[in-house]
Amino acid sequence: MKPLALTCLLAGCLVGAADVIVLAALSGNTADLHALLWAVAAYGLLGLLGGLGLGAILVRLRHLDAQRTSANTSAAFLAGMGLFVTRYRLYRDLFHEGFRTLSLRGLAFNGSLLVLFVVLFILCRWLGLRSAPRPKAKLRGSGAAVLLLAAVAGAASLITQPRTSLSTPPPGIAPGLESAPNVILIGVDTLRADRLSCYGYALSQTPHMDALAADGVRYADTMAQASWTKPSFATIFTSLYPSSHTATGKPNRLPRAVTTLAEALAASGYHTGGYADNVSIAPTFGFDQGFADYVYLPPSYLFVGNEAASQTALYQLARRAWFVASGGRIHPQQFYQEAAVINRHALAWLEANKGGRFFLFLHYMDPHDPYFEHPYDGRGTARASNQTPDPALAPALSRLYDGEVRYLDEQLGQLFAWLKGEGLYDDALIVLTADHGEEFQEHGGWWHGQTLYQEQIAVPLLVKAPGNVRAGEVVTDLARSLDIAPTILDVAGVPVPQAMMGRSLWSASEPLPYAFAEEDFEGNVLQALRTPTHKLIWANLDNPRGLAAEALFDMVADSGEQHDLSSALPDQALSMRRLLRDELLLALQRAVAADVSTLDATVRDRLHDLGY
Repeated sequence: MKPLALTCLLAGCLVGAADVIVLAALSGNTADLHALLWAVAAYGLLGLLGGLGLGAILVRLRHLDAQRTSANTSAAFLAGMGLFVTRYRLYRDLFHEGFRTLSLRGLAFNGSLLVLFVVLFILCRWLGLRSAPRPKAKLRGSGAAVLLLAAVAGAASLITQPRTSLSTPPPGIAPGLESAPNVILIGVDTLRADRLSCYGYALSQTPHMDALAADGVRYADTMAQASWTKPSFATIFTSLYPSSHTATGKPNRLPRAVTTLAEALAASGYHTGGYADNVSIAPTFGFDQGFADYVYLPPSYLFVGNEAASQTALYQLARRAWFVASGGRIHPQQFYQEAAVINRHALAWLEANKGGRFFLFLHYMDPHDPYFEHPYDGRGTARASNQTPDPALAPALSRLYDGEVRYLDEQLGQLFAWLKGEGLYDDALIVLTADHGEEFQEHGGWWHGQTLYQEQIAVPLLVKAPGNVRAGEVVTDLARSLDIAPTILDVAGVPVPQAMMGRSLWSASEPLPYAFAEEDFEGNVLQALRTPTHKLIWANLDNPRGLAAEALFDMVADSGEQHDLSSALPDQALSMRRLLRDELLLALQRAVAADVSTLDATVRDRLHDLGY
């Protein structure tokens, strides 16, 4: 049954090439074609092994009509692989995993795919029988096709290989910036405010972040505008609500029409650099806007893969299988680059640019799952492999999370020590914040991105101004991630773009009356409005998380948001509902045209690796 094996090899190669080509077409990113050779080889190997296995079975069964059997088997194999890729792309990239398999939509979706499989099988079988050549001719033709496809894939992979190089630092300080500060924005992924000792946490200590807070202003009540990475960092970068900047879904890019913090600083003469550690904010999603240097540091890849290959359906399936087979023995670099690696890159960039006036964005991933012991012992708990851990594990996983925060704090201490040693710390504007928090069963769930409770949207915000002005001050008024970019620009003396919706916390004269957050993630469509005393959360009906359509909480008496008062306080709920509606309408009215990168394969795969 050699013809069958070679036919399945060719079928696998074709499906692999199709997966990458569709991916590149949807994302509009030709760099995705860098995965062509890997995909052709990997899918082809799967096809070859499948063909050999099926051939051996058919030989044992002693089928008499070899031609018809070969056509049936290869058609089923090609249709099955095509269906696997099609389902993966549609469910993740088109429907954003917004429904469950056993729901009405899920059953209709999978039923439609079964019909598609039958149609594909009939078509492939008909083509196979109609064009079946003699065995030797078939071998020669299939072999030549495989070699030609591999050659084309190899050339495309080589041509489209991403090349990154840092810009040449400017010779000195740009005119007009002589008295302006250098700016460092530290964005920590998944860092809850209430897990820092400067915010009152007693079970673990974070002395270096505490020291930064002592040298600056600590905003005690800061609300993120979303509870997962992409929309939240997009808000930090643009000072726009998620519905305004539209980078809210897994496939969405940050639109080119927005004005970013980096663009505003660069326009004033700052040399801009950034290091991203999460694919959600990689250049493929437009987060490099305004940066002279913006480097995404990808994780280490399995199976001789690369960033583009990691976006393919087969890579993700094989990766999950590998983690299951490995018995949970994993390392951070299989998911993200740890803080020590970020520091190494950051210090090299700072060394090269310390003579000029710079803005540097540093993104750290360590508090994000998987949660590891420090020092690493090869074990970790990852959302990607266990979406719903046993609730009894909450204390243990919370302890591991605290350990990750302590590790990050140690690494930030090394960054701050270097800045002090180079004489850069005192006169710099250093801002530390997070995109969102993390849930440990406070409301019956895990991770982030599915609720707007405080454990997921209450984030730290520390602002150390040049000369340590206002050192040790604590501001208890409401603050928002929306306000971070205007605050940085204000302190740096750079005009705030008119499009930005936030305000400078540094110059604010009146307390903020309320703060707004929103989420549209994996079928959960949520909005929240927070006043100094109350919080209202609205959720779509039949949301996958099972949240109530409306809930009102007294944030003074019930800061843990355990007792819904929407029925007991109908007038309060009504007034806050109107404010929430008005703020949502404002966000929608300011919306820019969405840029959809239909999930740049790298992003999709990296997102899934991180549990999204």
